[in-house]
Amino acid sequence: MSKNKELKKLEEKVVTFRDQNLLLDADLAKMLGTTTSSLLQMVGKNKSRFPKSFVFPAKKKELEVLIEAKHLTKKQANSRTTAPLLFTEAGAYMSAFLLKTKAADKLSVAVLDTFLEKEAKSAK
Repeated sequence: MSKNKELKKLEEKVVTFRDQNLLLDADLAKMLGTTTSSLLQMVGKNKSRFPKSFVFPAKKKELEVLIEAKHLTKKQANSRTTAPLLFTEAGAYMSAFLLKTKAADKLSVAVLDTFLEKEAKSAK
C-alpha cells in the first residue's frame, strides 16, 4: 500500500473528542498488526508509559458517537467488559514504539504524519 493510501486509511480512523485527535483501541490494534486484547495487555504492563494524557477510556457519549460513525458496532461495544480506550497521538506512537512489529514501524511514521496533517487542517 502506498504511503498516501496508508495515511488516508489512518486519517479515516482518527476521531475528535475533548478537542483532541484520537484513535480507538481496536482501530489502533488492527493497524499495528495485533489484537485489541494484546494491545490492552501491553498498555497494562507498561502503565508508566501511558499516562492519562496518552490514553483514556471513552465516555458513554463518546461511545455512542463511535457507534454512529461506524468505528464500533453495538455488538462490539456491548461485548466489552471495559470501555474502549482512546489513544492520543503520543499514546498511538508509544504503542507503535513498544510493539516492534513491521506494521508498528510503518504505523509510527504514519501516525505522526496523520496527526500533523489533521492539526494543520483544524488550524485553517
